[in-house]
Amino acid sequence: MITQIVVQTTTWLALMGATLIFAAGDWRWSEAWIYLAEGALLSFAVSFWPLAHDPALLASRLTAPVRRFSV
Repeated sequence: MITQIVVQTTTWLALMGATLIFAAGDWRWSEAWIYLAEGALLSFAVSFWPLAHDPALLASRLTAPVRRFSV
């Protein structure tokens, strides 16, 4: 479960960072790096808190939002 959290959060941050830097046209845009750092801290904090307090809730939130139903 921890691996899934780290992979999903890191992938999201990488895509967000690439989008921001590409749109700005300059990798030295400090506000984008600050935004990404805050996003990383908050994302990991919000993801790991339920792991310690309610693992079943976290497991349900990490499942795919759309599931195939078997009839």
